[in-house]
Amino acid sequence: MSTKKLLLSILILLALVAAGCGDDDDGSAPGGDGTVTADAGDDDAASDDSASGDDDAASDDSAGSDDDAASDDSAGGDDDAASDDSAGSDDVVIDLGDGRTVSFPAGTVPNIGFFSASGNSFLNVFVAGLQDRVEELGGSVTFFDSPFDPQTQLSQLENALTSGEFNAWIVTPFDGNLLCNILTEDAPDAGILVAITILPACGRDFEAAGDALWSPGTLTMVNGENTVTYKIGWLREVFERLPENAKVAVLTGPELNGNTLTYEAALEVVGPDRPDIEIVSTLRTDFTTPDGQAKAENILQANQDLDAVLSLFSDVTRGVVQAIEESGRDGIEVYDIGANEYSIEQIQAGTITMTAPYDPRGSGELVVDAVFDAFAGESVERFIDTFPQTIGGTVSEPFIIDGDNAGDFVAQY
Repeated sequence: MSTKKLLLSILILLALVAAGCGDDDDGSAPGGDGTVTADAGDDDAASDDSASGDDDAASDDSAGSDDDAASDDSAGGDDDAASDDSAGSDDVVIDLGDGRTVSFPAGTVPNIGFFSASGNSFLNVFVAGLQDRVEELGGSVTFFDSPFDPQTQLSQLENALTSGEFNAWIVTPFDGNLLCNILTEDAPDAGILVAITILPACGRDFEAAGDALWSPGTLTMVNGENTVTYKIGWLREVFERLPENAKVAVLTGPELNGNTLTYEAALEVVGPDRPDIEIVSTLRTDFTTPDGQAKAENILQANQDLDAVLSLFSDVTRGVVQAIEESGRDGIEVYDIGANEYSIEQIQAGTITMTAPYDPRGSGELVVDAVFDAFAGESVERFIDTFPQTIGGTVSEPFIIDGDNAGDFVAQY
């Protein structure tokens, strides 16, 4: 009997121990509701430290109810944490055509390398307008002046590509073929967004105004005033006004400049419309007034029966007018493109017959707008005609300024 009593005592003791362990488990359940989510009842328990480190809210963390803790990180709910490290889901991806894209984290501010030239009235206003617009929109810009020298411009672009300093380029390419690869392939491959303005890239100078002027690999082409389309529209108006059997001299720009090439190509298109008109001389200039005057003096000396001079640019036109005045010749008509302050004054004075505008400020401002729109994830047109938004007219139908409306026109430069 004593053995049975001993066994019974042992069984009773084991039962009491078991009951005590059960009470400890119940006490560990948060809220006492019997739902076991984590071993978080004991502030010092290792289970707390390994789960979330939050002594007061481990159960919330494991269930995803605490927006500020680990549940957000694991689910991507915290915009500043794991979601940014995913697969660039917050990046702005910009389509450049032909399967090329560049991308930037949302909110990236453009840091622009600006490659063009200065030194004449048009370019000075263009450069200032572009820089002012970048500053207005909160970006940064560095200007690289390559005075109509394609090799200098190429070297500047290569250096900028190597430095990786800029996330965007704005370029007026002075030789679109020479610069084609670096603008449409090398730059986007390096994550640089390229926008073209004033002169097209990749030999597209002779394309009709529109999307054909845009080069895949770049964002957009802004301004069509240097296209064949614009020059044809201007020349047709000029040829309608020229007298019968007129003898005409033409002054253009630098030899490889796209503006020069499109102007000369437009002459070949429009010329057959008036077979009675004779082009007695075509001379290139450096777009400056002194060179324009020197070339005009040569033309006047060689052509005593000259009826008209056609000038590609208003600074050159000033030289033409000065040469005519110094020669004492009368009755020579002067046709201008550019519509700067001088041209408008001379139209009102009767020494210039007609002009059509260039749009330097609009070209600078609208290409900057396009870059900033792209960085903001907005769509950008492949070709942007600035004239309807700034001066009036279009690339295909230039706004003509003569004695009838010159008094109402406000020149940009």
